[in-house]
Amino acid sequence: MDTSPGAVAVSRDRGIDARECDVANVCELEAGTFDTVVMGGNNFSLVGTCATAPRILGEVAAVTSDEASPLAETRDVHASGDPDHLAYHELNRERGRPPGALRICVRFKRHTSLWFDYLMVSLEEMSGVVDPTPGASLRLSSRTNSRRAASITLFFEKAEIERYGGCLDIYGL
Repeated sequence: MDTSPGAVAVSRDRGIDARECDVANVCELEAGTFDTVVMGGNNFSLVGTCATAPRILGEVAAVTSDEASPLAETRDVHASGDPDHLAYHELNRERGRPPGALRICVRFKRHTSLWFDYLMVSLEEMSGVVDPTPGASLRLSSRTNSRRAASITLFFEKAEIERYGGCLDIYGL
């Protein structure tokens, strides 16, 4: 799954059942589930905000099978010692926002995405974001790599969901 028509076309050319869809609109996917959800490369952040995360994660849970083992990755912004980053974190706190809350757009040559919310959270903050998710439970993995990214595994409880199997990769833009 990707918002980029080009990325979807390349994936399909390589034999992958790719869908053009934003993670925020995963409920728009046709009836069916995925056995795997991979939100790698910091793409847990595509949940947008603390307010939108429970709905989005609930919708991701709804399109996954009972045996699914979703994997998400985020970056712990608190590990930064960069004065500019720390000043931005403080500005977010003053505004009542989480330190790792961003509103960004992506540019590549002449192409520009729409603006969107992007939420980077620590392992501790991840629990607070995921806990309100209906029907979901969270198991955290403490693996941290040299780039200070934390790999988090989300396990969803799925009662009353019966769909077919597949794989959903959430790559973002």
